[in-house]
Amino acid sequence: MRHYDYIIAGSGLAGLYTAYHAAAYGKVALLTKSGITESNSYFAQGGIAAVTDEDDAPALHFEDTIIAGRGLCDYPAVDILVNEGPQRIHELIEAGMHFDMEDGSLALGLEGGHHRKRILHAGGDATGRMVTSFMISKVINNPKIDIFENHSVIGILQENQECYGVRAWNLVTESEELFYADNTFLTLGGTSAIYKRTTNPHTTIGDGLALAFNAGCEIADMEFIQFHPSAIYTESEEAFLISEAVRGEGAYLIDQNGERFMPAIHELAELAPRDIVAQSIYRQMLKYDQEYVWLSLKHLDPQVVKHRFPNIYEKCQELGIDMCDRIPVAPAAHYMVGGVRTDTHGQTNIKRLFICGELASSGIMGANRLASNSLIECLVFGKRAIEASRKNLKTSPTQVFKPIYHCNDNYAALYVHLKKEISRIMTDYAGIIRNAEKLKQGLDRWRPWAFSKHSKNIITANWFSALLDQQRWTEAEETLEQFLHRAKNTQDKIGYHLLRGDYARAIGDTKLEEQERLISEQLKTKLGNKKGESRVPANAKESKYAFFCWLSFSVGLALFGIISNISTGDSILGSFGAGVFILGLFSFPVCLIWLILWLIRRRKEVVK
Repeated sequence: MRHYDYIIAGSGLAGLYTAYHAAAYGKVALLTKSGITESNSYFAQGGIAAVTDEDDAPALHFEDTIIAGRGLCDYPAVDILVNEGPQRIHELIEAGMHFDMEDGSLALGLEGGHHRKRILHAGGDATGRMVTSFMISKVINNPKIDIFENHSVIGILQENQECYGVRAWNLVTESEELFYADNTFLTLGGTSAIYKRTTNPHTTIGDGLALAFNAGCEIADMEFIQFHPSAIYTESEEAFLISEAVRGEGAYLIDQNGERFMPAIHELAELAPRDIVAQSIYRQMLKYDQEYVWLSLKHLDPQVVKHRFPNIYEKCQELGIDMCDRIPVAPAAHYMVGGVRTDTHGQTNIKRLFICGELASSGIMGANRLASNSLIECLVFGKRAIEASRKNLKTSPTQVFKPIYHCNDNYAALYVHLKKEISRIMTDYAGIIRNAEKLKQGLDRWRPWAFSKHSKNIITANWFSALLDQQRWTEAEETLEQFLHRAKNTQDKIGYHLLRGDYARAIGDTKLEEQERLISEQLKTKLGNKKGESRVPANAKESKYAFFCWLSFSVGLALFGIISNISTGDSILGSFGAGVFILGLFSFPVCLIWLILWLIRRRKEVVK
């Protein structure tokens, strides 16, 4: 049993960054289920999106984020991201982090969905590795941070909606360990490894989501899973990421006939938001009955390609692919857009339990993450969460917990089989293009496995291995359930996701450029107010204004009638009666009509 001021589970950028800042206020335990370098952040290629150029502005970054998110982003959260992001970058540079430079200034790249060059990168295409390595150096040399590798969190210690630590399984000693703390942070990443093809490490199985869900946390927006458009296609299930920055440098997506197809789909062509590009590639694959399309770089300078993307170039060579010619690519599961619901300080509905990074759902991403917004989210909201958690220090309750499980390896083979079955179900029924019918089929296929005798035997007999799968089951079922729920209720009050092609309601022949124009118009209407302050539609405000103007006019006529009658010698009572009559004559029909229209509108909302 160990006691700390902070427990941080996960060693991606969110975990490392929060551990670094938490050490300023107390003793920190950093737990990671593998090695400290095994994380999505470490393998991130593209960069970090933040406004650092004088030709750019937070408002422009804000607009790009909202449009990429299909209008479903939480405006105040996005406002925090784009305005505090440059500060976090400046602090990182001041601490010693070196980003790539060009002519004495920060080298800035362009990626999908961005209308300005604002992507900072390091080591060419090794930004994630460079940034996380920098933070690792800060963490391992800090005497206030204890690092526990090969420690998998298997449970949240809580009582009365208040967290006081975690249960962890030591994979080396094969024993359970208890960690108590005033504040607990989960930064365990997403769920993409439950799909067949993923750009994520094998550890991103959604265990953080399952842990939080089982502890009683609210889960949000799990119908939004982002598939990266360009991962190298091989006959194996390996999906090495080809950074979006490659398309930012000018690479083209071409079909089996050698023709570009993205210019006819979106005004930004290959640099359209990721969901649009991934769906477009998938439709080309269906059209030609092929497993991939081509990413062509043959028109680019080979020396520039090799210098800008050294790691991707080396990987292509290993696979026998000439990067300077063309690369076979196909979409792969990449990022969990939804997750555990938090406020803008990382706090969940369970006191003292904070969520940061990909696992958090603060509303920033909406329906689709804007490229390179993930790493900056770790910095911005990681620091905000640490600052908010300081009030909890030295006040956590002391609890006692007794382990109740034992181990048995008799079901190892079935365990492996179930892992493959989960991946197949998620890929076949909850993949890039989804609809209500396929999601229902997926759930029907899923439930016999989830509640079978064999699965129960695994849970009771081989508790740790089973727990990992149970976490997969919990996460996958929650994902499918939310997919299905959203597919059946696409006409909600926000409704922007109706514009996406992977929902039950068809978009017909409407072009994506027109869809984005509609979203942009809605966005500009809302930005006319101060960002994030009001979500009342403009037409509603105008109708209310008209109503109250008419009511004021009626009251004015009534007062005028009263004063006129009194001035002509009529009694006060008679004058007042005349005024009431005038008021009723003019205002009653308007009020009645307003009430009827309001009731009709409310009934329509209930039906939807």
